[in-house]
Amino acid sequence: MILTKTQKDFFHSESVKRSFSARLIFHVALAGLSQLYPPQFDTFPFLVQYSEGCSTTKVLATLTARGSNGFITISANDDSTRARVQIIQTSSGTSGGFFTTVQIRQKACMDRETIGTLQIYILDVNDEPPSFTSKLFQITVPEDTQRSTEVLQVHASDPDNGVGGVVRYSLQDGGGLNGTATLIIKVLDIQNKPPYFTGQPFKAHILEESPIGTIVNFVFPIRADDGDTGVPHDIQYKFTTGACIEFFEIKQNGSFGIVQVKKRIDRDSCVLYEVGGICTLTLMALEMANSTGLNLGPTNTTTSIEIIVIDINDNLPMFRPSMYNATVFENMMQVSIAIEGSRIEVTDEDQDDNGRLDLELQYINGTKVQGIKPVPDKIQGNGYIMLYLQDSFTFDYEEVQGEVYKLVASEEQAPMSKTHCLIYLKIIDRNDNLPQFSKWSYAVDILENVTSSQMILTETATDKDSGEFSKMTYSLQDGKDIFTIDNVTGEITKRENVVLDYEKRDEYVLTLVAKDGGGSLQSAEVVVRLHDINDNPPVFSQSSYIGSIEGSDPNFEITVTASDRDKQNTTNSQIGFSLIDSPLNMHNNFTITTTWKNEESMGKISLRNSLVYEKLNKTTIELYVRAIDFGNPSLSATSTVIIHIQACSSLSSNCPCGKSLKTRVTSPTHESTDKYHPMHSIAGIKHFVFRYDPDSHVMVAITQKKCYLYIMSVTDSDDVQVTDGLRRLKV
Repeated sequence: MILTKTQKDFFHSESVKRSFSARLIFHVALAGLSQLYPPQFDTFPFLVQYSEGCSTTKVLATLTARGSNGFITISANDDSTRARVQIIQTSSGTSGGFFTTVQIRQKACMDRETIGTLQIYILDVNDEPPSFTSKLFQITVPEDTQRSTEVLQVHASDPDNGVGGVVRYSLQDGGGLNGTATLIIKVLDIQNKPPYFTGQPFKAHILEESPIGTIVNFVFPIRADDGDTGVPHDIQYKFTTGACIEFFEIKQNGSFGIVQVKKRIDRDSCVLYEVGGICTLTLMALEMANSTGLNLGPTNTTTSIEIIVIDINDNLPMFRPSMYNATVFENMMQVSIAIEGSRIEVTDEDQDDNGRLDLELQYINGTKVQGIKPVPDKIQGNGYIMLYLQDSFTFDYEEVQGEVYKLVASEEQAPMSKTHCLIYLKIIDRNDNLPQFSKWSYAVDILENVTSSQMILTETATDKDSGEFSKMTYSLQDGKDIFTIDNVTGEITKRENVVLDYEKRDEYVLTLVAKDGGGSLQSAEVVVRLHDINDNPPVFSQSSYIGSIEGSDPNFEITVTASDRDKQNTTNSQIGFSLIDSPLNMHNNFTITTTWKNEESMGKISLRNSLVYEKLNKTTIELYVRAIDFGNPSLSATSTVIIHIQACSSLSSNCPCGKSLKTRVTSPTHESTDKYHPMHSIAGIKHFVFRYDPDSHVMVAITQKKCYLYIMSVTDSDDVQVTDGLRRLKV
């Protein structure tokens, strides 16, 4: 027998066959796992005789087989036997070991002339194992020996006859009996296989900021074995590539590799941040082989290891920058606040849950701002934030021109870990306010009759808006021919050489207009009232007044009237009357009182004392009346009142003489009416006044309130001088 390389690579065993034949061949086999102890027939006829014929029920023989390794089956072994007989199992069991009994029945016609005498004989029982010429064979074969290369020849013999004596060789257990010999094949290992890693995959976790020298613990320890087990070499470990190679090193510990922290590991920066904390390194296992050996094959292998750096919450949130300027227009709703630099940036260098931030806008005192919301209000690691006005919230520049807020970023996992940035918000004014005067109407009093310019009013409007919107210009809508205005200061003045007369127009109503820088208008009323000065004297309604009086009539009365064009119901227009010096001081005999009616002043002249007619040299009385106002300075006017003296209509104590005396002259008793004779009474008077009637030649002498009557002849008239109707008698 020749053992080849091919035979080394596989093993097989054939079922051991035991056959019995009288031209009939049967096979018995175990249903067990091993043929080390084959089954045996315990009853088997050496000769079977039966008559020819075609019976199909004839029992030719009964066979029993026993074994110890499992259930036994008996079957025909070739087609000729199966065509002639039928094998029927009659019993089986495990009593005393495994056994099976079968009957062999005729199945087909048997013709003696054709078949002849059927003899059933038993072949040699395979009861002798083969034996090798030596019990031990030993050989050394290089592991790289090529296929089909002959490496050893062995020989075995079997004393059995027939097929039982045929020896077959295999490198595994076979059926039937066998002989064994020890074959030791030493495979000579050569350097043709690289190391191999055990326990993969290599994964580990380590906290960031672990101290240098900290051992990284892997789920499976790092170990590599030499693939060439016959010529094993020591293994050396090293990292060859990987983004995080600078942070870790591997050291030898017997057959194992120990990974340690080489450099500070910060999960939140540089390479570790870029790779997301997942460090993948290429680990090489290198055989420390002698380079002088022949046929040196691969000596190293590589694998990937994964070290996950776990983030710890070691960083506070950070705003970049820490202060922002922002603007927003007043009276705007649901708009974003303009941030200088576009957006607010916040960063937390911690990773995963440690980098989750909540954002809230607060006042400086820490209370939450209502109406302004940061968007988004939650950030993972890094983000940009805008501020939005919510709902109906607006700013009014006139109430607030700016605010200072702080935007607070708090870590979800550690709410006390927070930071903030300051936001200086400036409210931008819009022209949403009209100019405003302090009053809707202004009243100004100025003097009349002023030729120079007069300052009427300096009044400015205010505007809550700012900047250009608050700048004002002023104008007048009317009265521009009389008044002028400074469009910057708003000062209103009366034009020079324009004289205002209260008596013509006492009031001017102007419209003052203020316009702001945005074009919004507001107006106010300016009432210019002229202050009346006493520039008009009283005026009598008549140039002179005429009246008459009979004797010393106590009911005598004459009324003079006057008016004043100055402002009514003021001292400038209020008039008082008085009597001034008159001829013969007659004003002493009269009095005048002042009354007012329908804005007209009246002076009522009445008799105060009886008249002394002896002092009169004519038949009329002249009084001079003055009308004076109460202005400052006072102005006045005078008028003349002429009072005619009339004859009395009747004799009374108030009328000592008059026209009635004419008739009494003709009365026969006339001379007796007077107490004293006329000639006697006027004898000592040098001058006297008389009234003379030329028709009757009656003269009335007036003296000491008494009337003396004289009847004159025509010739007597030569002695009478006539002057203004009064005759003066020379004595």
